[in-house]
Amino acid sequence: MKRKKLLPIILLLQVAICIGALFPVFSANATVEDEAEPTDFVFGITLVDPEPAGPDGDIYAVDPGKEIKLAVSIDKIPESGMLSASFPVTYDSDVLTFVSSDIKGNVFGDVIMVNAGKNKVTLTAGDALGALQNPNPTVYTEAGLIVTLTFKVANDFDGSTEVNLQVRTNTIMVPSNDFKHTVTPASAILNVIGANHKHTEKTVPAVPATCSDAGKSELVYCTVCGKIIKESKTEPALGHDYGAWTDDGDGEHHSQKCVREDDTITKPHDWKQTDSTPATHTENGVINYECTTCGAKKSETIDKITDHSYGQWKSDDENTHSRTCECGDKETKPHAWNNGEVTTPATHTTAGVKTYTCNDCGAKKTEAIEKTSEHKFGDWKSDGETTHSASCECGEKKTEEHTFGDWEIVKNATQTETGSKKRSCTACGYEETEVIPVAEGSPKTGDTMAIIFLITALAAAAITLVMVKGAKRRK
Repeated sequence: MKRKKLLPIILLLQVAICIGALFPVFSANATVEDEAEPTDFVFGITLVDPEPAGPDGDIYAVDPGKEIKLAVSIDKIPESGMLSASFPVTYDSDVLTFVSSDIKGNVFGDVIMVNAGKNKVTLTAGDALGALQNPNPTVYTEAGLIVTLTFKVANDFDGSTEVNLQVRTNTIMVPSNDFKHTVTPASAILNVIGANHKHTEKTVPAVPATCSDAGKSELVYCTVCGKIIKESKTEPALGHDYGAWTDDGDGEHHSQKCVREDDTITKPHDWKQTDSTPATHTENGVINYECTTCGAKKSETIDKITDHSYGQWKSDDENTHSRTCECGDKETKPHAWNNGEVTTPATHTTAGVKTYTCNDCGAKKTEAIEKTSEHKFGDWKSDGETTHSASCECGEKKTEEHTFGDWEIVKNATQTETGSKKRSCTACGYEETEVIPVAEGSPKTGDTMAIIFLITALAAAAITLVMVKGAKRRK
């Protein structure tokens, strides 16, 4: 009886909880205006198969009888998280048939449930009633892939149609009293192509290549199925085609322009000197240059020389020399003679010559050197045993006696032979010799032999005496 009485109370509580759970639920497009900032829930839908077609990748086409796969995700969840949600994926059941679902679970785990019905597959995450009853409900805060849904195109479909696949929310419960939020739905368009499909061609005009940008050839594709009928090919950039270098006229630069585009390269001239004319005292000089790249020419003026530009000194006469500037000015100075050089020496019979040279112009002058007043005798020559003579170029002769030096031993005298000695005149070199006699008091040859015989006899007698005495002792 007690259980029967409690059952109505429990049912009323559950209904109240369910009603309370509906307050924070809004449709995908609902927004509650308030001072608080809304919390965004963003859903995503992606066609995994087939691959996108068309030049911009915005067309998805599939033949009848083929399967398609749809990836559904929650791309954004607020920091406060989510307790539960229910959101459908709508489709055209006349063209598509739901086949299966692949729950990923990396976001909501095993709590995701899939309920397939006509034109709609409802995905449910979490349990709103359980979340309210549980004092520590599961809060989902991780965004990401939820489930992959597989559909099949009807086998008998003939023609071409667009199928709009949409993900919108039915309910969302958040774990706070602040129920204000917005939901961003997602959708994708699928083109289903029948057997009798006829391409609807569209041409994308060619883009010509430029100097700096690559071009593309013409592209033709079907706007319904996205098939590329005529493929576009990339044409490489042409690169700049510069003409010849030309003078800019500013005296400093030259340029070359691209023949296709408005692109110009400017660089300084590469000047090189070609010729020059030196400046003088009356005329300016000039230096000519030419650019080795573009052929431009320029000239620089060299100012006149302010000082006179005289030529070489030239002798005027025996006293002066002069030099002349190109302007006509003439400068005259006395010769600058050097110290002179004896070119012909003076003798006792003839006068000599001394030559002077001008250090500036090279002029020469001479002066005589007087004869020598004294005789100039030559070398002494021996006249014989007693005198020697010397002669002057004038014929004068003088004679003097020899002046001998000390005697020099040529050969020493011995007890048996004489020696010799000599001496020379210190003026003319005449030599005088004398014999050195044998030395006095030396023994004669016969006496010497007698002495030698006597010494020998005495020595023999002494040896005999020693031998006799030795014989006696042995006896």
